[in-house]
Amino acid sequence: MRDKHFDPALGGLDWNALRAELRPRVENAKTRDEVRDLLRELVGRFEQSHFQILPADLYEPAAGGSSRPGDGTTGIDARVVAGQALVAAWRRHRRRIAPA
Repeated sequence: MRDKHFDPALGGLDWNALRAELRPRVENAKTRDEVRDLLRELVGRFEQSHFQILPADLYEPAAGGSSRPGDGTTGIDARVVAGQALVAAWRRHRRRIAPA
């Protein structure tokens, strides 16, 4: 997040302080779920609803079992008009599932 965040100031958060606070807790975590909870806590500090920690299995495509990134889209074309988000177009997608 530190290197890819759209705001170089990270919304005023002190990344090094967050890391110093949370890293020992991550290192002492007993399970992967405990680590995910701590990462969610970190992400929550940004107070930005579009950031989240996803389990690795959600990256697997529904069919085929490949670990390659998919070519998914949001299905909308959005623009900012007069400071407001406007959905200019949307596409209905049909989910394709490979036969078993």
